[in-house]
Amino acid sequence: MKPEARYIVFHCADEYERHSMAAAGIMRASVDAFHPQTILAYSMNGRDLKVTHGAPLRLRVERQLGYKQAKYLAQAARVGKAWS
Repeated sequence: MKPEARYIVFHCADEYERHSMAAAGIMRASVDAFHPQTILAYSMNGRDLKVTHGAPLRLRVERQLGYKQAKYLAQAARVGKAWS
């Protein structure tokens, strides 16, 4: 990854994204996205993740408790600067 790509934008396939920040998804600093406690979950308790829990893929950033955790991940992209 290039040094100027300091953020990861996660795009979700749900209704919420259409009404959120310019429908751009959820942005995380690369330091948070690559932290060992950050996971992309596809299962829970040994079973495939259910749609009600964000299937097929859900972002969990455990260092960001109380913050929105992205469900229904469809795409991730590296970007160089934060939204203004």
